[in-house]
Amino acid sequence: MIQYIVTGMSCAACSARVEKAVSKVPGVTSCSVSLLTNSMGVEGTATEQEIIKAVKDAGYGASKKGEGAAKVQPAQALAGEDMLKDRETPVLKRRLIASVGFLIVLMYFSMGHMMWGWPVPGFMKDNHVMMGLLQMLLTITVMVINQKFFNAETGVYAEGTQTAQALALYLGLVPEGKEQLVADKLREVVAGNNYFLDFGLLGSKTVPAMLTKYGYIEDAMKMITKTEAPSWGYWVETMGYSTLPETWTLSPKFADASLNHVFMGDVSAWMMNQLAGINHDDSAPGFRHIRITPHFVKELDWAKGEYHSVRGRIASEWKREGDKVMLTVTIPADCSADIVVGDQTETVSAGTHTFSYPV
Repeated sequence: MIQYIVTGMSCAACSARVEKAVSKVPGVTSCSVSLLTNSMGVEGTATEQEIIKAVKDAGYGASKKGEGAAKVQPAQALAGEDMLKDRETPVLKRRLIASVGFLIVLMYFSMGHMMWGWPVPGFMKDNHVMMGLLQMLLTITVMVINQKFFNAETGVYAEGTQTAQALALYLGLVPEGKEQLVADKLREVVAGNNYFLDFGLLGSKTVPAMLTKYGYIEDAMKMITKTEAPSWGYWVETMGYSTLPETWTLSPKFADASLNHVFMGDVSAWMMNQLAGINHDDSAPGFRHIRITPHFVKELDWAKGEYHSVRGRIASEWKREGDKVMLTVTIPADCSADIVVGDQTETVSAGTHTFSYPV
């Protein structure tokens, strides 16, 4: 097979046009064109001049690889071949190998010691904070390695799954100014899946939270309360569970599955943080200052939550009354709080406070 360099191709239609033109040349028995490397392989008895003429007549340029091209234009030919070398694939392979390596370590520490009793360093045994931090760092590493797989035009990460979109937002990996685009794509993927869940541990922590953060709490609510499997609503409404199982749909074959498992329990944090709206302030550790950011979702008439912090009881409760929503919050002694509803913010001190908001 004789190899040629083909110039001027920019899409699959171009390579198909070149292949079709050369295949019609008398004496050509086989022709294969690669858009990736801008190259062409030809078998048969047709002459080099006939092949090159067919390519030029189709509107593109062509020259024979190797010695023939070097004799005519040695510098240009070598430069052209160097330019057409596939440098992208080796980089992607290295990224894949690195990702798999870190992923194996991540799976070892996240599941191996629990499911198969694999050993972990002594200082990490029963140290859930350390294990959580390690798993988070390994996940961030994998995400950073694979930033190459972000399409800045469409806002899609990797294959555009629910977790891929949400996790990139949660970890702050999205390029500045592209966050809402990625969130919009997340919402599109969720709605396109008819609000069925398509994730496990990482998605349960990030998908509802990121939908809410970027203006799609109603979509998060639809997902959470859906009564068909897989969903938290399926567990509560359809199956009547009062605890959280280990898997979305319990199989008789999975005899050891727990019926009281925190694995998918982040939905409770979402209720506390987003519906009741009780949140800490990163700039004031220990709940010296508190952020109350409730969301009055259409599907609910009321919501309430409380958290017993190191400084005392924090409570938030709202309910609909006619054409308004009444919000009551309780702030512990020696603390302050920002009450944030929509674009309104009020700062209060310790005590119980009541607010009224139009529906």
